[in-house]
Amino acid sequence: MNSTRALVEKLEGLRLQLDGVQSLSAQRGRLASAISIERAMMRLQMLADRLVLLPEPPPGTDPAELAEIDRALAYQVDQAWRIVFLLGDAATREERLSGLTDELLTTLEEINQAVSHRRDLA
Repeated sequence: MNSTRALVEKLEGLRLQLDGVQSLSAQRGRLASAISIERAMMRLQMLADRLVLLPEPPPGTDPAELAEIDRALAYQVDQAWRIVFLLGDAATREERLSGLTDELLTTLEEINQAVSHRRDLA
């Protein structure tokens, strides 16, 4: 479960990064963006909580399947980091954020589905 702890830490870091983007958006009067980012932050917290509560897979679980799910989760979390980096850059330049926030929310839903798949192994 060490990889799970690393994913939780990455999700928590993402939430902190998004907090800065949300603050900047709110300061600049971009309330729709700030609200969408708040939704993403709440989903990140929910995902981190779900990962913390994941039960250990039972003995006999196919290690290859478990490793594949963990790789997919790690990849999707890295994708979320990429999007958050782009969001921060776009917010600084006062560019439109809606496409990136939509992409982030979609990626977070993919992470949620992968966590559900991982949970179903238990």
